[in-house]
Amino acid sequence: MRNVPNKASALLEMARVVIPNGLVMVLELPVPSRGMWCSTYSFYLNIILPKFARLFTQNPAAYHYLSGSVMNFPEPKSFLTLMESIGLRECQSSSFTFGVCTLYTGKKSNTYD
Repeated sequence: MRNVPNKASALLEMARVVIPNGLVMVLELPVPSRGMWCSTYSFYLNIILPKFARLFTQNPAAYHYLSGSVMNFPEPKSFLTLMESIGLRECQSSSFTFGVCTLYTGKKSNTYD
């Protein structure tokens, strides 16, 4: 979802193809929202990873793109609001690995659109 320019359209299409009462699920890599882990992760993502990548890849720019796309992904609350705005209900997020990975879920209504 990080690389999709129009996230609302993508979510609408996902909801369209899901059965009634089915779940739309998005797994993303947001920046952890608080504490020392946020600073540590941002430092790793923006400084360490791109430098380390130069040792193993011929395209280090891809790792700068990766960090930029992660840093610019909406905060969980904003993404949940977007999911609700396209008609999904019971939207929630679950964080894993100290907030580095987040699963967003939203339920489609029980009628066919």
